[in-house]
Amino acid sequence: PAVAAAGRRLSSAASALGTERKVSANGVDLHVVTAGEEQQGTPVVCMCGALGTVATDFAPTLAGLSAGGHQVVSMDPRGYGNSRPPVRDFP
Repeated sequence: PAVAAAGRRLSSAASALGTERKVSANGVDLHVVTAGEEQQGTPVVCMCGALGTVATDFAPTLAGLSAGGHQVVSMDPRGYGNSRPPVRDFP
């Protein structure tokens, strides 16, 4: 699966958005949502947020694209939503 290639999967649960996972990649824990089923010949759509979260930025798009037959993968950027912020040496 597309998400497994990103890193070590930490946890997984179904939600209204799709399948939510925690993925560890290069020491960073990210919140990833996958919606829709992988289909032969159909590209996976990857939506990376900038300053928001999967829930606030992409919920309608995840639903629409997955209903249209695409597998969609989106993530909360590092330090946003349910993704861990970088390690800092200041408050």
